[in-house]
Amino acid sequence: MRIVKEQVNTRTAEYVSESQAAAMLQLAVGTLRNLRTVKSNGKPIPHIKQGGKVFYKRDDVIAYKDKPKARLEHEYPRIPVLFNDNPLTVSDPSTKLTTAEAALAYGISKASLQIWRSKRQFLCVLPFISKGHEVHYLAGDLATFVLEGRSYWKARSLELGINFQPHPRSGRAA
Repeated sequence: MRIVKEQVNTRTAEYVSESQAAAMLQLAVGTLRNLRTVKSNGKPIPHIKQGGKVFYKRDDVIAYKDKPKARLEHEYPRIPVLFNDNPLTVSDPSTKLTTAEAALAYGISKASLQIWRSKRQFLCVLPFISKGHEVHYLAGDLATFVLEGRSYWKARSLELGINFQPHPRSGRAA
């Protein structure tokens, strides 16, 4: 077995590092560790430890990604701003907003934005720009996120016959 950067290659299988596996699954590394150690989610993802690092077979990671989830993962969070019809503030779509400005302008809590970034959640529907320690959101991306999130929750409510509401623990009302 030889280690090349963060990959372990053998004749029979290709291994990826813990950070690579987390990125493939769009999970935080800590969440992946929980999946490795906690058996409440069924069978944990097989792994090997080598030199103090943890590696996963690429095929096992892909299989886990394709495995049906016991809990339904939604494309959008259950936050108050996605469950009301309040008009959005109109601004130039190319305007860059800090986390605090985005939270204030679009009714999304600053903590939620920070948590989603750290856990790498909702990246496909709410991208951000990161340069060093600076994080910015484009006003157009935020507006699209809110409008499409509202459509998503209305459609899910009709499709499943469930009147979805904001998550009880979601911060402030918008």
